[in-house]
Amino acid sequence: MSKWFKEVWLAASHQKGIASARLAHDFGVTQKTARFMPHRLRHAARTPPFNQPPARKGHRSR
Repeated sequence: MSKWFKEVWLAASHQKGIASARLAHDFGVTQKTARFMPHRLRHAARTPPFNQPPARKGHRSR
């Protein structure tokens, strides 16, 4: 899980992105996995539950 958080930080801090070979080396994963990680993060960011604020259950207006 910590690799995913590091990937989120790298994706957010590098304006032009980062090479999958560099990710593979830094995280100790294969290059195929390094290519897969940003793809999954971008996909997750497009899904409705991810990009909407959490529902406030049990909240009552005064």
